Amino acid sequence: MAQEPIKRKYSFSDGTLAELGDTLVMFAERDLAEMTGFGYDQPRIDAIKAKIAPFKNFPPDEYYTGLMMVATADKNTKLKIISEVSEGIVRRAMNKFGKDAPEVKGFGWMGYATKTDNDKMVVTRLVHKAGTDNQAALSSEGLTALILGNLNTGITDADKAITKKQQRVSERDKAVSERITIGNDLYSDLVKIADTGKHIWEDVNEAFYNDYVIYQTVDNMQTVNGTVAPATIHQPSVVVNNVADEIEITVTNGALTVYFSDDPTDEPAPGQTTFDVSPGTPFSGTAAQLDWSAANFRLLLKNSDALVPAPFTVVVRG
Repeated sequence: MAQEPIKRKYSFSDGTLAELGDTLVMFAERDLAEMTGFGYDQPRIDAIKAKIAPFKNFPPDEYYTGLMMVATADKNTKLKIISEVSEGIVRRAMNKFGKDAPEVKGFGWMGYATKTDNDKMVVTRLVHKAGTDNQAALSSEGLTALILGNLNTGITDADKAITKKQQRVSERDKAVSERITIGNDLYSDLVKIADTGKHIWEDVNEAFYNDYVIYQTVDNMQTVNGTVAPATIHQPSVVVNNVADEIEITVTNGALTVYFSDDPTDEPAPGQTTFDVSPGTPFSGTAAQLDWSAANFRLLLKNSDALVPAPFTVVVRG
């Protein structure tokens, strides 16, 4: 059974959480005499400090997304190469035997363009086998052992590229989960410090009390800010796991196409439900309105513009 994705406990950005950590630790050290009476001595505060530094240094989602997009581009290039070589072999078979001949059907090319990457690999391997079996007959159409050899090499390269891309997707998912876990742990510690500080200074010192107030926290709400680079697809690090989850997406510049998919690098499929977000047209609705499902659970933001980046805010409640 798939593990349930981890949700953020805090509703502000990771940068804000890190700064909050520095601030609350500073106040706790200022008030060390009072805080020690509630168990917050210097070693305990130092232990919380030790959590802030790795959280600050944890690579942001853009780092892993960049690696994923590089691997996706390489995969697409290698798939294109073997697709073109395979199509050329099939064309030779059509010229030799006729478009609807049984020999041509044996190449399994029908519907190739709409197949998944993995299914395309199945077809290109079939084309290589059928081409090899019919090499003698197709030599008059220009099919050579070199073409078949190049296809075989290309299939191996594409297979490795698909695996590498899936590895990068897995690394990104793992990093998102780890970052949220570290952030949640740090946030829980900071809430305890804040509650302790407010308890100490309530009805004693209003200014000191306010130093420990954490703003912008709402239960069951995830907020992620970021920017989708030109001509890229981005998966914000929010968890949507129910059709009733409420989603708000805004951009301050540019435009984004919003949709759900099972793969963080997928383009919208033909006929798929999407929504175009612009500065004057935010999305506000439920996951059901974007056809969320347990299979297509990744919220994706596509920036089709080749030049203009699109800063966004995504809020998920549920």
